[in-house]
Amino acid sequence: MTTETELLLWWLLFGGFHLLLSSGPVRGRLIEGVGLKTFKGVYTLIALATFFGLFWTYFHGKHAGPLLFDRSLPARHITELVMLLSVLFLSLAHGSKSPATTAADMTGDRPSSPTGIHRITRHPLNTGFALFGLAHMLVNPTVGDWIFWGGFPVFAVLSAIHQDRRMLASESPEFRSFYEQTSFVPFAAILSGRQRMAWSELRWRGVAIGVVIYVGLRLIHPHAMGGFN
Repeated sequence: MTTETELLLWWLLFGGFHLLLSSGPVRGRLIEGVGLKTFKGVYTLIALATFFGLFWTYFHGKHAGPLLFDRSLPARHITELVMLLSVLFLSLAHGSKSPATTAADMTGDRPSSPTGIHRITRHPLNTGFALFGLAHMLVNPTVGDWIFWGGFPVFAVLSAIHQDRRMLASESPEFRSFYEQTSFVPFAAILSGRQRMAWSELRWRGVAIGVVIYVGLRLIHPHAMGGFN
């Protein structure tokens, strides 16, 4: 079995388990049977196990398969910019309130109106992971690379669509209101007039932490990975 095939199988395992366990009927029955905390714990363990297998396979067979293109210096500069945006979205997603998050499940705090980063996108975490994968696709030129890194944006989009459909099917009035005021595509709701930008609501501590993390990654990456790719 080639590395490329193994990577595809690991993505199918990771994505398949994620979507299956988080689907409305399955999720509801499991929570009813074992409780919310136990369900969240098992869900996390399965996600970590399959994600570890995916990473292990890639980094033990890095740059597998035919070459798709030659790397270029402009692409590396674009990668660095996209990576900065990715880290900022991931940092700002942490602690931001949404009616569809794990925190909302655990606390029951389900805001019906978006604030901060959620005015920009309904799924800041998914957006961050999508950008993370796209950034690396620009500078990793083999088929194996593109299967691995390309899985991030594919999974991010499918996961966001899946979560939206599950939450809408739950007939939560808070999520319905939240959904109608926001968009998955960054800034789309603002450009359409359904939302406004409120810079004062952004967690500037989150921005600062994101920049620090990005700088740290930029310094460590060449030593850990042999280049920013």
